[in-house]
Amino acid sequence: MSVTYRWNPEDFSTRIDFAEKNYPSDLFTKLIRTIIPQLLIFCNFILNPINKISHAIGRLLTKLILGLLVLAIFDLIWLLFWLIIIGLSKLWIKFNLLRPLLFIPSIIIIPIANIYILLAPDPHKYKNYWIILKLWPITSIICLPPKEYFDLIKPKIIKPNKTKK
Repeated sequence: MSVTYRWNPEDFSTRIDFAEKNYPSDLFTKLIRTIIPQLLIFCNFILNPINKISHAIGRLLTKLILGLLVLAIFDLIWLLFWLIIIGLSKLWIKFNLLRPLLFIPSIIIIPIANIYILLAPDPHKYKNYWIILKLWPITSIICLPPKEYFDLIKPKIIKPNKTKK
């Protein structure tokens, strides 16, 4: 589960491939999948120097006991963002009729969440975590893949031959 921005699963690219093949392809989804990446790339370009500074601050905070508490508070705030993002994503995928209503709130909350990730002073955050926001509305499929995903990637179990004694 990708609750924190330190999440970096080994199968990250496989999850993205699966989600992109299994996401809705209606007009609103195509439109939002065009707008959100552009917004986030722009935000990241502008905020990258600040991100580097906050990263350095985070390294200093981890040296202090109180700093660890500050980082935990940042995690709790991110948890609220994450719940909203996943909830919006699940609603988008599940209910076609809600997509026009979710369009504007999504365009507002996703860039704000991206800015939060960039400014969070955690020195251990996964630098490509913002990709799950860039690929919104399939974020919930990436973070919480359905059973079908695990069925596809499950390694085949080879049973050993039984030998008679």
